[in-house]
Amino acid sequence: MTTVAGLDVAFSEYTRAEADALYAQGYRVFGQCLQTGGLANNSTLLAVAPINLQVFREAGFYCFGYANANPGTAGWITTSQIVQYTIANAGAEWPNVKEVVIDFEIAGTPWNRVLELASLVQTVKACRIVYTGKYVVDALPPPNTAAFGAAALKLWRTGPAGSGPFPPWIDAPIGWQTGQTTTPSGKDYDIDTFDEQFFLGGDFMAALSDDEQRRMLATLDALNTIPGGLAGAIARIEAAQAAVPAGNGTPTPVTVTGTFSGNVK
Repeated sequence: MTTVAGLDVAFSEYTRAEADALYAQGYRVFGQCLQTGGLANNSTLLAVAPINLQVFREAGFYCFGYANANPGTAGWITTSQIVQYTIANAGAEWPNVKEVVIDFEIAGTPWNRVLELASLVQTVKACRIVYTGKYVVDALPPPNTAAFGAAALKLWRTGPAGSGPFPPWIDAPIGWQTGQTTTPSGKDYDIDTFDEQFFLGGDFMAALSDDEQRRMLATLDALNTIPGGLAGAIARIEAAQAAVPAGNGTPTPVTVTGTFSGNVK
């Protein structure tokens, strides 16, 4: 497996300069907490999350959000509310969030709540990953294997890549949270190692320069603003081509002579 460096944050607000500095250090994937499973510190997320998502996106990162599943007992917000706050806290950056990860670490949360939240998130955004620790999984009976299989969630786990195995039904991690550090200005962030193929497409992205990676991600973001995305754009081009009467539009060969100077981009 080829890996790529990532980081995830919760309540600290970052600047574009700080995002650029982290990109220069080799980080390529960025995760932002969008919902804690309750309302504690939600106002802080509402203030900082859109800013962080924007500056890291503009710096060239693959940006995702994560939301905590909760026990669902008295005093906790509903699964539907978790999704509503997740969307609201991303603000204007919600369309640019690539996917939402389910964070599974609140004590007393059963697997069915994780799967319920994943299922609901999947109606509004890609949801492919559950973040959790071995201590959480070992403390609970396993989920219904058919339901877990239907959710198709991959594991992003706490601890280094080599630490103890998870049960076989989930032990195929695509990410590891390996530590925590701070920026020169004292802002905390978690350090992650991710499967490059899973997030960035593997060797294709790795072969590009930093500037080319930024431009590629910017192009993909622009395509997302087209109705129907890239598939919609292709369909409209094909429809326009089909509407051209037979025998029209045949190109005429042209010979160009002379010299040219300058850059073509």
